[in-house]
Amino acid sequence: MKKAAFLWLWFICACCGAEEAPKPAFTMAPARHDFGKMQGDEAQTFIFTIERADKTPVWLGRLYSPCPCIKVESKSTFTADEPVTVTVKLSSKGLTGKKTFPFYVEILEPEKIVLRGDVDLEVEGGKAEDDWRLTPALFDYGKVFEGEVRTQVFQILRPGNAAVSFGRLYSPCPCLFVTAKQLSFKENEPADIEVKVCSLTLEGPKTFPVYVEMVQPERKVLRADVLIEVIKVPAKLKIFPESLALGQAAPGKTIEVKIINLSKRPLALKSVACSVKGLSVSLPGGSRIEPGVAGSISVKVENPQPGPLQGMVMIETDCPEHARVEIPVEGMATDTATPNEKKE
Repeated sequence: MKKAAFLWLWFICACCGAEEAPKPAFTMAPARHDFGKMQGDEAQTFIFTIERADKTPVWLGRLYSPCPCIKVESKSTFTADEPVTVTVKLSSKGLTGKKTFPFYVEILEPEKIVLRGDVDLEVEGGKAEDDWRLTPALFDYGKVFEGEVRTQVFQILRPGNAAVSFGRLYSPCPCLFVTAKQLSFKENEPADIEVKVCSLTLEGPKTFPVYVEMVQPERKVLRADVLIEVIKVPAKLKIFPESLALGQAAPGKTIEVKIINLSKRPLALKSVACSVKGLSVSLPGGSRIEPGVAGSISVKVENPQPGPLQGMVMIETDCPEHARVEIPVEGMATDTATPNEKKE
């Protein structure tokens, strides 16, 4: 009897002491969608929503899927009050039977994270493709700042996912760099080709071809095309966001500022400081930013006095055109304890 009472008391204490798992900052909703039964050459669209734990602005990066039959689209920035949505377009051409494919959404701000979603479908009467293709056949990098670097992964669509070996990977444009982790891929192993564009020497809308030379199991050259529109900017730095709206700033809240180096040489951040008491700044990726690459500055709410917050993040660089950069900061500091944490 005493043993049973002890076990019951232990169970009650364990339940009372258990803490609820923290809610993820971002979640894909729904995490999975079933397109159901589709015909052999049919296209369908579904809109996913990215749910946020906090109402903050969101900046998206790459949207992609390893399956060439899926196209993931969305705009790049969302305000704090906008729903964050991602459109997934699925084509059943070249597919047969039941399939499941993943897709990925890269979030750059307010924190860097990659979300995954999955789609299911069943193709009735489909016919498998029997040709070799570099897909997507046409990819648009969109508008890019002069000096910015962008990367896109292409896939080799091959009959029966056969083993394949490549020779040359190239483009006649010196601003495109075509690479692969390896030149031989086993059966059913994803064959990814990375195409990196450096826009430093470009201006305006451009179209360039990309070539992949196959040597096994047959000799042929696969082609895809890329589009890009380069926007010339007088500045050598691009900062996002250009001002920091902290909103209700409780201790522990963190916002990152992206700094894109649009110059021809590495950029050094000599010093970073904040004029607002109770806020700290740091350089999670280091003080050196390579040409065309984005670096980051982390602004964290530590222990400010409750009330309005207003000031500047001051950045000193070794770039003569931008020796000193200031980013406005505003918000409202709150108490350390939330209403649920305060003792009655």
